Amino acid sequence: MSPVFVVIEADPFVRQDLSEILQMSAEGARILCAEALEDARGLMAEIAQVDLVFFGTPGAPVGVADLVEQVRNLGGTPVFIGGPETPSATERMALFLSSPFTNTSVAELVAEWQNSGRIKG
Repeated sequence: MSPVFVVIEADPFVRQDLSEILQMSAEGARILCAEALEDARGLMAEIAQVDLVFFGTPGAPVGVADLVEQVRNLGGTPVFIGGPETPSATERMALFLSSPFTNTSVAELVAEWQNSGRIKG
């Protein structure tokens, strides 16, 4: 089964860039994009599984914990872009992607995830 990734990012250029890099990093992946947490919540209500969910919207702590729980209930792993040095309780058991990200850093994160055995299929 092809992986399903969700990108949550307010900036349309960053959202598009990350989507394209993810598509190159995981051939056949289904990439869903959301501008805000509410949009992502709606997208994920319509799917049966998710693999990685990229949280790129900074400074929006309201609703993040609930969405992370939804991600985990769908079997997914949250990825925080530009995550803190000391993760909060919500961010534990998550992956972190440096900001600004590069093609290489995204590809390495996806490869690490694939090699960890978290792929469903």
